[in-house]
Amino acid sequence: MGKFAAIKGPDVIHSDKFAKPEDFNVGAFAKKIANHAGAMIKVSGLQQMHDIMNNKKGKGKKWDRCELWMGLCNGDLVITGKAKNGEQDTVVIKKDFEGFMADRDDARVINADPGDRTIDSSSATMGRAKNVDVDQLKTADLSTVKGDVIILAHGGSRGSSPGKVYCNNFGNKSAAEIVRYLVKTKPLPKEYRGTVYLDGCFTAAGPSGGTTAGDLNNFAGKVYKGLTQCGYQYLQVKGNLGEAKTLFGGDENVVDAQAAEAMKKELSDAAGILNTARQKFDLAMSISEEKRKIYNELRRLRPGLVDKIAETTDPAAKAKLEAQLTAVDTKSEEARLAMSKATAVTNEMFEKKNAVVKHLESKGVSDKRIKNLVGTFGPEKLPGSQDAA
Repeated sequence: MGKFAAIKGPDVIHSDKFAKPEDFNVGAFAKKIANHAGAMIKVSGLQQMHDIMNNKKGKGKKWDRCELWMGLCNGDLVITGKAKNGEQDTVVIKKDFEGFMADRDDARVINADPGDRTIDSSSATMGRAKNVDVDQLKTADLSTVKGDVIILAHGGSRGSSPGKVYCNNFGNKSAAEIVRYLVKTKPLPKEYRGTVYLDGCFTAAGPSGGTTAGDLNNFAGKVYKGLTQCGYQYLQVKGNLGEAKTLFGGDENVVDAQAAEAMKKELSDAAGILNTARQKFDLAMSISEEKRKIYNELRRLRPGLVDKIAETTDPAAKAKLEAQLTAVDTKSEEARLAMSKATAVTNEMFEKKNAVVKHLESKGVSDKRIKNLVGTFGPEKLPGSQDAA
């Protein structure tokens, strides 16, 4: 375009400043596009801007102290920038980006396991997030869909060691059955360029982090391969890298399957450290519970004894009651000390476990939930020149 386009406020998707043009990271901007709209957009415009800033074609000066904005301008997705030395330019990344995003909003949410409480709940949450009615496999119509197809079901896992955990079925269906559904039963348009999201546990789990179709155990990878063999070139297939939980806004909270298994294995290997602590912990908990009952009962009896002592005038009877009160107080203190020791043992056990977990996390091994931890396959080809600037 040759001139700076002012993009402000809500129209800005991403912006950054650079001391020199070489610092412009095309990949970081491309990731922002993918996070915002999926990976179905050609990002050659970003490289074009990179070349302009570095004066690769000799049509200006090399930029210095640059600032870039990426966002909407007249409905198009553009990247625009300027430098301190006066150089400025704007490149269109995707024409009619607003129309493209409107198409993406035409989503389908499909409950593949109606009657299952978990899937019913997750499907309803996803439907609200996408502002669409939830459909079922038998009744869904995919013949005109332009947005994402989100199928929710349980994913069954296989494998019990790091790098070998994978999904072996999705809603009790094989990858071939899912392909048949999308090609024959409820066929997607051959020109479909959205994302088929197999939203279940482990659906993209595999040794390659859910990104390599060559991983034969990768369920999403098998579905993607099957669809491309049937002539689909522009779509994507994605799945979750481990156990998933649907959040209120439609995001998924996912535990990396391989990392979770690595954590289990490492914790098992650390049994020598933790086993004794665990035994002490279990014993302490049982002692604590027993002593707590005694303590509570004694504390319940104490006010009554105090009242009786105050009301009794017979010296012998009063002395007997006072002896009982002393015994109650002694036993109460013994129970309190026992609970205190149990608490100390409990804290010691958790400290040891937390130390092991912290050590594992320092090695990159964690079983924490991560938002939208997915593996994505495709597209085989990007749509034609109409998607370029």
